[in-house]
Amino acid sequence: MLSRPFTIPKTPYGYLLRCNSIGAGNVMAILEDTDGELWVGTQGGGLNRFDRKTETFSRYVNHPNQPGSISGNNISVIFEDSSETLWVGTGSNGMNKFDKQKNTFVHYQHDVHDPDSLSIDNVTCIIEDQPGILWVGTMSGGINRFDMETGIFTRYQADPENPAGLRSDDVEAIHIDRSNIF
Repeated sequence: MLSRPFTIPKTPYGYLLRCNSIGAGNVMAILEDTDGELWVGTQGGGLNRFDRKTETFSRYVNHPNQPGSISGNNISVIFEDSSETLWVGTGSNGMNKFDKQKNTFVHYQHDVHDPDSLSIDNVTCIIEDQPGILWVGTMSGGINRFDMETGIFTRYQADPENPAGLRSDDVEAIHIDRSNIF
């Protein structure tokens, strides 16, 4: 039972659900952004934003026929970069960049015909280095270097011929130290 009514406002990209709880599924990622907004990613229930003033959640879920909606509902990682842009990784639908002004998402997904695209759509982690490059870890696709200015991904994958390289294409976490070394 809801303690207060909720509304479902229509946006150009579908409905944005506001209510008193997060979407269905297990919580997979939580982030408090620089504006103090609390973001919760769920497995199956999409991305949820908690508004502390109204104590309500806004849910961002995939609408397949609406390109500005989030690309998938299985959220695996939420990351805010140095320019306060929100990036959202999914378990099978790639990476999303959230446009706070338009309340829409830009999708970055694997394209078998484009070697400059994300290596695979199962995103496990996102981190930014000091020069402002995003590094995206994937399950079965290695590490991707994403140049935010050009939109180009460079893939780094396991190579049995290179013992100094990645040992596996399953990347669950990336850490960059103060010297910008992985």
